Amino acid sequence: MTSSPADFTPVADPVRPRPDYAKMVHENITSAELAERAEVWGPLTAEVRELVEATILSQVDADVVAEVRSHVTSALELLRKRSDTGSHGVHMNDDGDVWHWGNAATGLRNATAPPLREVSNADGKAFFSATVGAAYEGPAGCLHGGWIAMAIDHASGRAAHSHAKGTTFTGTLTVKYLQPTRLGPISVRAWVSAIGRNSFTVQSELSTADGVCAEGSGVFVLAPWLRKA
Repeated sequence: MTSSPADFTPVADPVRPRPDYAKMVHENITSAELAERAEVWGPLTAEVRELVEATILSQVDADVVAEVRSHVTSALELLRKRSDTGSHGVHMNDDGDVWHWGNAATGLRNATAPPLREVSNADGKAFFSATVGAAYEGPAGCLHGGWIAMAIDHASGRAAHSHAKGTTFTGTLTVKYLQPTRLGPISVRAWVSAIGRNSFTVQSELSTADGVCAEGSGVFVLAPWLRKA
């Protein structure tokens, strides 16, 4: 049985313990200190992202590639002087900030993320934008279909999350590809269309200047530790 999105009442507190793999980190920093940290790491991530694209597009000779590799090796040695292992996880502080800087779609410290920028997200509706270049190419000049699915999945998950006021996971996701998605600016919008006891049906669209390129429909479920009995 499903009902309208307005009928859902979120679970205020976890009803089961979170599993060990769901890494949650509390940090004793203020919002201002978090913003300062973002100003440190954000530019580095952007530069690494540029390095990835330059590696794809560069036409320099072998001796220049060897020189670049030596610089990259030195940079890795510096960064690994003090490093976490495994998952970055979700971080939070007492000011109410929550950040997931390793996220594959939006992570501020993840250079493989374009990143998707959250333009708005409230009341079961989410809107994201991004500019995708050579690192995300599938067919010549076009965005890879797997990345299209990931963008739709992320926006849909965020729409479900905003309605649930808690973690949701993808249950099923169907993507219909309508036309090639050219590299460049894209936008993704998603909205909750119906809800179940512990699930949300979400519709979505990915668009470019050419119009709607892909449509998504999925069911997103509350995290096990938030599900109603």
